[in-house]
Amino acid sequence: MKTTTEAKRPMFNPPPLDDDWSRWIVGEWEGSGESDTGQGKGVERIEFALHGQFLICRGEAQITEITPEHADYLRRNMHASDEEIERFKRTGYQSLQLFTIDQTTGEVVGYLFDSLRCIATGRGKREGNRETMNWEWATGHKSTRITEKVSDDKMVVIQRTPMPDGSVMEEKGESVRRKATFSPSAKTVNPPSTSQPTIIRREKFLVMGLLTRMTPGTESGEKFTSIWSEFETHREQIKLQSTDQKYYGVSFPTAADGRFDYLAGMAITPVQPIPAGLVVREVPAATYAVFACPVPAIGQTKRYIFGEWRAKSGYQVDNSAPAFEQYPPAEDTKAPVLIHIPVLEQAAK
Repeated sequence: MKTTTEAKRPMFNPPPLDDDWSRWIVGEWEGSGESDTGQGKGVERIEFALHGQFLICRGEAQITEITPEHADYLRRNMHASDEEIERFKRTGYQSLQLFTIDQTTGEVVGYLFDSLRCIATGRGKREGNRETMNWEWATGHKSTRITEKVSDDKMVVIQRTPMPDGSVMEEKGESVRRKATFSPSAKTVNPPSTSQPTIIRREKFLVMGLLTRMTPGTESGEKFTSIWSEFETHREQIKLQSTDQKYYGVSFPTAADGRFDYLAGMAITPVQPIPAGLVVREVPAATYAVFACPVPAIGQTKRYIFGEWRAKSGYQVDNSAPAFEQYPPAEDTKAPVLIHIPVLEQAAK
């Protein structure tokens, strides 16, 4: 029988967000919007945070026009003073939002803080290409924000706010993707046209990044998403040393029972000293069978490699050498990931 404490125990260490919407929306977006009360343009930077369990959105907007109606709205609903409204015109608007999924109800939960000293909580849902959030502000008013995915690189946002006189203020804006934030799970690429690999010889190279010990059964999509989300906090520092601006997930074999070290990083030139929290490992020269595939198909492709392909190809996998995935630069959303499987040079044909 469960004790009262056990029955009320909160959820512990939920898995990282790995839904299609979260993977799509991560990045940097630039757009503009207008309503009957004013116009503005701004940038939103969205990335994974807290081990991938939240999306964090930092917004900055310059207000190009504030009508008397908008100023009146700020006074009544935001309790803003005339001095604050003038400063708002000069400095613009900033906001910080956190989103996650309620693991119990499946609802989207949001928290918003902004430069008008406003705090809001939101709950909503995602259906297909649309997210609807209902926000309730500490000042007492409410609003509904609808975000709709138009394409991989475009979104439309509509916000509706009931006014004291019974009318509804509607703001509408469009944003386009300005920059992708790297996350292997966030990539969307076209599937390869062939499942046959290219055999290449690759010379040794260095990779700097985050090293994680993996054991059989732990290599889930959620685990790798968490690793790459943590990598994101070091990306700019590592990128300064990168030789090709590509990303590498290298699996170094460590034991016969299947344990391996997974290094999420970038290829670099020799560097000293090594930044705190990071490691540098050498990937030795080897012969590789290289398979191209979209990120969502990595698991399926590996099952094919170690099943049908290995049985029929005549090549023997070199289990003493590391295998790795090579991801394209973050800005290249069309190129596939390249899976490198080390093989012995002689083919038993």
